[in-house]
Amino acid sequence: MRSPWKDENREGLKRQNKILYIVSLNHAINDGSTSLIATLFPVLLLDFGFPVFQIGILVAAGYLMNVVFQPIAGHYSEKFEPWILLSVGISMIAVSMVVFTLSKAFLSVLIGVIVLRVGSSVFHPVGVSAISRSYQTGNLDGPMGFQSAFGNLGILLVFLVSAPLYMSFGWRDIFLIFAALDLSIVTITIFAFRGTRVSSSSSPQSGKRKSSNVNLRDEGARTSLDVSDSKEATAEDNNSDPTEEDEKVQGFEHRRRVNSKEISLVERAFGLPSFFLSTMLISGGSFAVLVNYGNSLLAKNNFSIVSANLLISAWIASAFIGALTTGKLALLMERAKLLTTCYALAALATLMFALFPENFILALIALVVSGFFLSASYPIIYSELSAFLERRGKRDREVQQHGKGAQFGVLFSAQIIGSVVFGFFSGYVSEFYPLNLPFEATAVFLLVASLISALWARSSRQSFPSFSGGGLVTKGGD
Repeated sequence: MRSPWKDENREGLKRQNKILYIVSLNHAINDGSTSLIATLFPVLLLDFGFPVFQIGILVAAGYLMNVVFQPIAGHYSEKFEPWILLSVGISMIAVSMVVFTLSKAFLSVLIGVIVLRVGSSVFHPVGVSAISRSYQTGNLDGPMGFQSAFGNLGILLVFLVSAPLYMSFGWRDIFLIFAALDLSIVTITIFAFRGTRVSSSSSPQSGKRKSSNVNLRDEGARTSLDVSDSKEATAEDNNSDPTEEDEKVQGFEHRRRVNSKEISLVERAFGLPSFFLSTMLISGGSFAVLVNYGNSLLAKNNFSIVSANLLISAWIASAFIGALTTGKLALLMERAKLLTTCYALAALATLMFALFPENFILALIALVVSGFFLSASYPIIYSELSAFLERRGKRDREVQQHGKGAQFGVLFSAQIIGSVVFGFFSGYVSEFYPLNLPFEATAVFLLVASLISALWARSSRQSFPSFSGGGLVTKGGD
């Protein structure tokens, strides 16, 4: 299979492709299995007699597990090879599928959700970090969109098949089928990924500098670091190690910035600017509302479970396309400007869905538009974060490459916190107000995210004037 992301190094390209395809496959089964219970929430409301408020508790409790365990997975993402952690996470999801088949009351369903979400906490910081470390920053939008699209593909397939399978076999057998699928993906991952190392040698300090003209190539991520002969000769004459001197300068520069006002309180606390945390929180919360309550809102407006899930499938199909085409969209404008546009259009479409859920045509149009642009926000933020870490590393001479897994873990925790808050809020207010209200509130938050992105586009150009929002050098580079 030929990759659309070219590289001169054939072996490096094969390694990149292998990592990308296995990570994408894991993303599909991870998100698909995680979304399976959401497709059957209307069934649980009937079979178990759960009120909408208890659905909100299930949603919030599950996402809380992600908040706790995703940073842990991010911390260990660069201490173990990805295939090990990915296999552990998907195996736990398979266990949760079995727990669901044995459930007979709310408590047992809750336990299943907890095990499910602990397992699903592994993929995002591990998989996305692996992609980030495998591709050069300027060529990252396409691969990020590709793997993100496969997550949507997994959710799409689940929404398409769950209702017909439920009508044919009952809901418990569906979970057994997915348990078998999860274990098959674990097997594929172990045998396909073993022996393929995700190199992080493109870090500025991946080791001692030993030659006068070093060309560090991360097998496909074309990163070079040239050290002049005269500089090394001077270092040798003084019997000093240039790396040790660099470390002193880096440490001093980092302490200077931390003690100054250049780093905000949010960035000091979490290691990331508030832009990434707030936009990811809103993206995650908005997605949670649509994927967990969209079919319930349609069902309350006289759609059958099959019809409601088909409409949500159209939303996810457009999300798949939106994520897949992110690399092409990023060529049209700077990332921050593109993100501003995506949030604005997603907000208008979500509001349209909230106002006209009983109209098939309008609901379909609204879902397709919101799915496309909301989904596109994810890989844009991933790529922007990778570019930001590289730019900050060049400006402050900090070593960022080895910390990407942990920082992606913080990013995904913000996403899940948004899912917890939005998910619980939606279930709670629906006990007292129509289910349309959470979708109207979501539209407002998406407009806020659009404004935040516009402010970031302006501030990032001032902070890093030699870089565009797409991470490419536009005024001569460093």
